[in-house]
Amino acid sequence: MTARPALSRTLGKPTETTRQFFVETLATLQKEDRRKLKQGTRPAQVIYLAAGLAEWDAHVAGSLSPETEQALTLMFDLQNEQGTWGSLDCWPPYESDAYHEANVAGMAAAVMRSDMASLRILDRKKNQMRLLAFKGFSPEAAAYMEGIDVDAKKSGAHFANVQRVVVADVAKASHPLGPKEIEFLNALGIQALQATPLMSRSGALVGLLSTHWKHPHEPAERDLRLFDVLARQAADLIERKRSEEALRESEARHAFLLKLSDVLRDEGDPAKVQLLAARVLGQHLGAGRVGYAETHEDGKSVAITWNYTQGVKDIEGSYTHACGSEMLQKFRAADPVVRDDIAADTSLIDAEKKSYAEMQIGALVNVPLVKGGVLLAVLFVHYRQPHEWTSAELSIIRDVAERIWAAVERARAERKLAQSLAETEAAHEEAKTASKAKDDFLAILSHELRTPLAPVLMALEMIEESNELSEPNLDVLRTIERNVEIEKRLIDDLLDVTRIAHGKLALIKTDGDVHDAIRQAAQICQQDAQAKKQTFDLRLNARKSRCHGDFVRLEQALWNLFQNACKFTPEKGTLTVATRDVPDGLVIDVIDHGAGMDEATLQRVFQPFEQGPRPASRQYGGLGLGLAISRAIVEAHAGTLTATNKGLGQGCTFSIKLPLGRE
Repeated sequence: MTARPALSRTLGKPTETTRQFFVETLATLQKEDRRKLKQGTRPAQVIYLAAGLAEWDAHVAGSLSPETEQALTLMFDLQNEQGTWGSLDCWPPYESDAYHEANVAGMAAAVMRSDMASLRILDRKKNQMRLLAFKGFSPEAAAYMEGIDVDAKKSGAHFANVQRVVVADVAKASHPLGPKEIEFLNALGIQALQATPLMSRSGALVGLLSTHWKHPHEPAERDLRLFDVLARQAADLIERKRSEEALRESEARHAFLLKLSDVLRDEGDPAKVQLLAARVLGQHLGAGRVGYAETHEDGKSVAITWNYTQGVKDIEGSYTHACGSEMLQKFRAADPVVRDDIAADTSLIDAEKKSYAEMQIGALVNVPLVKGGVLLAVLFVHYRQPHEWTSAELSIIRDVAERIWAAVERARAERKLAQSLAETEAAHEEAKTASKAKDDFLAILSHELRTPLAPVLMALEMIEESNELSEPNLDVLRTIERNVEIEKRLIDDLLDVTRIAHGKLALIKTDGDVHDAIRQAAQICQQDAQAKKQTFDLRLNARKSRCHGDFVRLEQALWNLFQNACKFTPEKGTLTVATRDVPDGLVIDVIDHGAGMDEATLQRVFQPFEQGPRPASRQYGGLGLGLAISRAIVEAHAGTLTATNKGLGQGCTFSIKLPLGRE
């Protein structure tokens, strides 16, 4: 069939004025030449008028008027001549609020001149016909029609195969009715009937429109054709109702999920997340009990630590899967378990029914949560009394099961993260406190150690200048003086590390030549190099070497690097110091030919108190502060200090990069 066109003129509820307009228009059309009636929109107008008059008769009079008979006769004559019914989809001419289930039943009775009529919709879940509207039946008779199974009964099988059932005389044996149906019809005095299956635009069975007579009756072909028009519109009505119902369910579902999200959004306690969600779901469904059962590690038992209840007892505690292995298998396969009426459920044994009764469960839905093939939990919804679960309820329970568990997992992860961050912050604060205590201790210790050295050095200098000591004794004095100077430098390094840690390394900057600083630092280290018969190879090739900096501190940094190179270069080795120009400054390479460092040591060599492998520490001594101090001094000049090596036994290269000119 063609799609239903939008009507250019749609009338309100049937009125006498509307009917009179239809009668006058019909009279005008009947006077026209028959050929003109077959052209353009004329056939549709005839059908429109016939349908409108038929609906008026059904709505007001309850039987077909002579004018309606004339309109129907003209409509069928045109149909017979044209051989098409495509334009019949213009029905109905009235607004949708006047076209409802009761009107359809009344129109069916009027069109077919029957004593009774009924409109039923297919319940797809139960595969049964549910009564929407009826005319002429008692409430008891209507109740019988609520449960026609489209597969079981003989007439139901016809409906499933999209076949119209026409029984002109119930008393005759040749018809597709079963014994119970005949018994029912005889009890009501029905002697004839016709039932037309209602098909959606996509070809699916959606309902049934039927009429009944209290006397034998064979419907006329014309009446059945007009009835088909009504059946087409009844099918559209059912589809529209289903669409509207689906829309309402969707809107209600989204409104509920939005409310659920609002309730859970700011809650960080996993237990409260579950309890709040269960309360919202339970109140929305009007359920007696809602909760989560979390699976134990053994996979065969569950723990219910809380549950929302209304009018039933709570069931907190631990449970084995006493409901049978079949249910457990369903859970592990992620299949929900739905029971409408536990007491009448033939798949349950008496012990299971007794267990459910003790827990005040008359109907239930259990939705398992399976992740990675592991059963984690089951969301349960219970009613105390039997309850027929709708598809909308089952859909929202499944959605909530996933959403709640995701919220619970998120809350648990956030709590774990918050706890981890708190522990990390506490450890950080503890480390900061310990570091500050260490720095304070080193500052005090350095000051207390340095203070006594000043008079010692002064006394040694006075003794040396007195010329009263013999040469052997003078050598001893010089050895003492040299070791005191080393001690003083170590203490000064400790003080510098403390200043760097507190950001108090002061710089007194002037303009100067970096090459002069290199020469001065090399001169200071010359004595130690000569003691090991080492050679300083200065390759000062940079063409630009002037910068703005604290040259006392730069000499200290260079001296530390030279001293380090001298320490690790073997006797008679060469210490190379080379400078080179780079686009944005000057690079100083300090190259030794010593033992080198492994990659792990290279990564931490600039950390305070780091001296590399322990055997080297014991061999060469020192506190491991020189490189850390040198890097801090260089970085205070907006430069960098890096270390590279070619491997153990191949020496190291320390490179200082300094910007030139004023900052």
